[in-house]
Amino acid sequence: MLAAWTLAAVAVLAAGAGWMRRAPEPPFRRMDLTFGALVPAQPGWIAVSSDGALLAAAGTIGNDPAIYIRHLGGDAEFRKVPGTENGTYPAFSPDNQWIVFRRTTDRSLVKVNVNGGGAVTLVSGGGLDPYAPHWGEDGRIVFSGPPGNGIVSSSGGDGRPLPKVVGRMPVLLP
Repeated sequence: MLAAWTLAAVAVLAAGAGWMRRAPEPPFRRMDLTFGALVPAQPGWIAVSSDGALLAAAGTIGNDPAIYIRHLGGDAEFRKVPGTENGTYPAFSPDNQWIVFRRTTDRSLVKVNVNGGGAVTLVSGGGLDPYAPHWGEDGRIVFSGPPGNGIVSSSGGDGRPLPKVVGRMPVLLP
């Protein structure tokens, strides 16, 4: 009987020690980022994917203004994302498969797959004039504009103003 109580006490102590143990710290990585031929348009026009694997930058290579992307785990150079010509303010979708950005030529909010493909206009220019988008986990994209902040579904539709949200560059929290 004493052996059973001793075994139970040891099991409780072992479980408690395991529960109290701290989780290991994630590794710290230093990275020296070079842009190569890419000339970033502005410092704020760079986005990092939520998993830290991709970097998107609005800029120019040669005379071609667009959104350029680089896989940080292996790509040496940035590559242009087809369909992002004249794009600024890139932001990643929560699953890192899409980039939403502002197209300066028509002042619209556009999304495109990170591998390129057909660009989808989410908000046409006009009154909202969207910039600085943030793609929330709930499938909505919030953005700023001269008349104020707005919101639209990531699948498109009518963008609507958010009159009670003030400030520039709003962010949707999880």
